Order: sequence, then C-alpha cells, then structure tokens
Amino acid sequence: MEQWIAFARDNWPVIVIAVVVAIVLIRIVKSVLKWLLVLVIAAAVLIYGFNYAPEELMQAGSMLRDAVESTKEKAIGAVLGETGEARYEKTEDGFLVEGERFTLKGKDGETGLILEYFGQQFVVEMNEQLRAFLEKVKDRSS
Repeated sequence: MEQWIAFARDNWPVIVIAVVVAIVLIRIVKSVLKWLLVLVIAAAVLIYGFNYAPEELMQAGSMLRDAVESTKEKAIGAVLGETGEARYEKTEDGFLVEGERFTLKGKDGETGLILEYFGQQFVVEMNEQLRAFLEKVKDRSS
C-alpha cells in the first residue's frame, strides 16, 4: 500500500493526465475501440505503478536489515555476558539455556541455535564464543 501512496504522491500529474485522456476517449469515441483504449491506459498506469520503487522504500528495507543485525549482535553480547546467571538444562533432543534476559535452545548435532531475546527470536549459528559459553554454563550447572 505504501508503494501506491508514494507512487500517487510522486506521479499525480501522470495519473491526472491518464484520467483526463480516458474521459475524453469515453465521450468522443463510441465503440469497442474506446474501451480497449481505456483499458490500455489503465494497464499502463498500473504496470508503471507496480514497478515503482522509490528510494525511501529501498532504504527502509536496508535499515530494517541493519536493525535486525544490530539487535542480534546485542542479544549475543547479552548471552555471553550472563554466564554466571544462566541455567543449563538438558532436553530430550538438545539443550536449553535460560538467563535473565534470554533463552537459548539447540538440538544435538545442529549448528543453528534459537535465541530468544526480549520476546524476539533469532536463529544464530554456533561459533567458538557460543560453544565456550555453553561449556561454562554446562560445567557450572553440573
């Protein structure tokens, strides 16, 4: 919907001209040709609108990706900082580590972990830092 609003705001003269041409065609031409021309004009405006991608929409997508990556990095930092407070629990198919602000779940043999941080879930890959963190928490909980 934002795409159409941005398109209408930026290209309102094109839309007005298309509507005026369609009205003139409807009043002057009295045949099936009239409706074909109106359909061609409407299709042209729709196709142009569907392909419209202003810079703000593209920047919003990259800003969202950056925000997600930043939040993921903060979440991993919070996990690594709460070694003393975290509790390790062995589940039937993996493990569960709960801290004050996070939950980390993993399955045996898989490198993807599910990190829940302030109600948002992220999939993070197992790395050396997380592996060392898990070992510390596991040893402390034993």
